[in-house]
Amino acid sequence: MIEWGSLELPELDYWEGGREVGKHHAATGLIHRRTGVRATHATLRYEDRGQNRELLIYAPPDEEWLLRLRITGENGLRGRVAAHLGLRSLRNELTVDERLEAISAFLRDFGQEYFCQFIPEPGFEMPVWTDARRDAVVMMIFWLMEASMRNPKLSDPYPSTVTFKGDVPDLFLGTYRNPAWERL
Repeated sequence: MIEWGSLELPELDYWEGGREVGKHHAATGLIHRRTGVRATHATLRYEDRGQNRELLIYAPPDEEWLLRLRITGENGLRGRVAAHLGLRSLRNELTVDERLEAISAFLRDFGQEYFCQFIPEPGFEMPVWTDARRDAVVMMIFWLMEASMRNPKLSDPYPSTVTFKGDVPDLFLGTYRNPAWERL
């Protein structure tokens, strides 16, 4: 079970994967208990100077597939906060402490906006998607993008969203709000 602020997420747990020589790197991350789908941070395939983050989504133990997700949107946060406050720039108009407080308050109220695309891993077929698997992937995206980057027990989930568009399975098309935040 994972704890995130005041919430308990019994459907998620920590996962430590093994290393299968010649297949893919050893991983640690999350497992969605009901579906068996697992997720972890990935090393970026291409240098992008911090514009994107990538996650690997692993098959349940009885299947053989691997999928890479590219997540964008984090870099627009300061611009969104400045616009919300009616400022041209956070950097030039606020002190460091004021800037950090403004960003924290904005995230608590509005959350982050992420955009996600699928990148097939070479040698693997696209998995069969179900509503339960999609929901598991969405939940794990928010945990890996937000909670795992800091001490998750210190703050509750944000009302963030992730939008899937482009070349993704139809079942994913659309925008999803953080399901953990919706439990608060």
